[in-house]
Amino acid sequence: EVFNRNSAKGLHFRPDEIQQIINREQLFWVSQMNPGEGIALNEALCENIFMILVCMLNVIPIIIVGKPGSSKSLAIELIASNFNGKSSCCRFFQEFPAIEVFSYQCSPLSTSQGIEQTFDQALRYQENTSNTLVVVLLDEVGLAEQSPHLPLKVLHKLLENPKLAVVGISNWALDLAKMNRAIHLTRPEPGIEDLKRTAMGIVSSHHLEASLQSLAEAYYTVYQQQRKKDFYGLRDFYHLIKYLHRNLDQTLTPELLYTAISRNFGGHPKQLDFILTEFFTRIGLTLRVEQL
Repeated sequence: EVFNRNSAKGLHFRPDEIQQIINREQLFWVSQMNPGEGIALNEALCENIFMILVCMLNVIPIIIVGKPGSSKSLAIELIASNFNGKSSCCRFFQEFPAIEVFSYQCSPLSTSQGIEQTFDQALRYQENTSNTLVVVLLDEVGLAEQSPHLPLKVLHKLLENPKLAVVGISNWALDLAKMNRAIHLTRPEPGIEDLKRTAMGIVSSHHLEASLQSLAEAYYTVYQQQRKKDFYGLRDFYHLIKYLHRNLDQTLTPELLYTAISRNFGGHPKQLDFILTEFFTRIGLTLRVEQL
């Protein structure tokens, strides 16, 4: 409504049309990259890359919050490997500066001196190079909140008028004093359709595609009903799909499914029976007693 009120006369967009434009733009940028085999261009990855790039190129700090497996680190890796200035493989990216990432691995032992040192190194590098965009990556920044040294307080001044692009990735949100100094992108938990679309991007076997809906439904149920919250997560599901894809011959057999589940969801033995039953029931295979 705000856009239509302030746009040129006769230029109007439906609410869903604006979202479609944004989605196409995100997909365009990601499609210029070379993600590699087995990487699905899902909503999380496309949105992460688009938001990070916009903030990097405009030197706006951004903090991405999401659970493991939500493509936070992958987005940074793809950007760093594809933006190489004039040496970029994609001609489109040759028009942009090379991106050099200075990473600081946060932990409960982090100190403000360590964070400042990383910023100083990145700033010196930027001052002595040309056509290069230097980025400071604060990896697992939420862990630094557990440090008794309170190292993240140094971000108050570093993010106020930033001289460098800054990206923070965390499994949980930081306190508002830090979050309010940056763009905050939160990755919600994917639904069954999102899980299925991601799995379809991983596999290239028509024999397995027929089972992806059931596999996504089974994982979603397991995730929601697990005893210890977030003990199992997206990476377990993705590696399950990859294992099945690598080892599938023609049809999905009970033996293959049992092995795949045991390898990727066997970390909590007391829950394994429940997980096996859920997957086998959804797929429509028979779980023999001797397999339990």
